[in-house]
Amino acid sequence: MKPVINLTSWEHQEACKEAYKRLQVWVGKHSYIDRNMQNANVLGACGEAAVAKWLRLDYVRRDDWQAGDPDLYPDIEVKTSQPYGEHRPRLILQGNNNPHRRYVLVTKQRHRGYHYTIEGWAYGWEVFDSGIEYQPDSGRGGRHGSYWLDPRMLHDPEELRASVLLEL
Repeated sequence: MKPVINLTSWEHQEACKEAYKRLQVWVGKHSYIDRNMQNANVLGACGEAAVAKWLRLDYVRRDDWQAGDPDLYPDIEVKTSQPYGEHRPRLILQGNNNPHRRYVLVTKQRHRGYHYTIEGWAYGWEVFDSGIEYQPDSGRGGRHGSYWLDPRMLHDPEELRASVLLEL
């Protein structure tokens, strides 16, 4: 059974603060923020907070955090999605993502408050080796194509939890 994490109102609020901090960095480099970008940042930050809570890790970003650092200690990246209709969420990576990090797929439960399901995880190299390239290099921003992995190929979330707890 996949773990379902319920964020409290306070935890959700803290994740929103983190998302808005990131957006401020974005505004410093670019001249715009659209609503989709804002919503995606909040969704992603809440997914990270849910995984951190489940793994018993701190979700507070260090002051010296920089772009390129993992979302969570020591090497965890969180990819959060919302299911749409009958479409199953997929773990999607850009070709320039780090192949040695662990990527966790999280879905937000629609119409259920702050509930997030941890679908599973995979190493980046597993996605690149076994995944399907569905968007070749678009030439935008130095991206190197996108790859997705069917959720049925993800590792059990409990394996990740056990390994992280051993590393602490």
